[in-house]
Amino acid sequence: MMTSYLRTALLSLAVAAPCIALAEEQGRITATIDGKERSYNLTSSQSDWSGWGNGGGGSVSIVAGEDAPSGGWYDFSLGFRWAGDTVSSPEISAKIGDTKLFGDGETGVSVTLASLAIDGDFLTVSGDFEGTIGPSNNRGRDIETDGRVPISGTFDVTLGPVE
Repeated sequence: MMTSYLRTALLSLAVAAPCIALAEEQGRITATIDGKERSYNLTSSQSDWSGWGNGGGGSVSIVAGEDAPSGGWYDFSLGFRWAGDTVSSPEISAKIGDTKLFGDGETGVSVTLASLAIDGDFLTVSGDFEGTIGPSNNRGRDIETDGRVPISGTFDVTLGPVE
């Protein structure tokens, strides 16, 4: 015979378990960089989001490691701001071998959102990006025009808040 305490505990766990499973930072990014397909896994400890206006806007920072034997934890980053349906301030960095390439709105990088949903402290967002990225001697503040390559891809991530 099950005690009422045990029954209550099991019922509470059954109700809470689906919510716990949904609130998990995870995601993937696929990108074609200079004609080569690459895939990346979210580095959740370095990725986050912050919002304002009851979910009407915010900023996103996605950091990911390449899904390859030589992949690290910071091989790709994508950041942007959104307000309603408008995306601004897109930035991308991608490590290709020993070279780090950067792109932003001035190099033609754009981000389009396919979906965006806030569930408690978590943001699930998907979309695509495209533009050009190139080398920089100062971590993307000045992106050289020589050596730029095309980039396009998709992202689908669930992020936790800035901590």
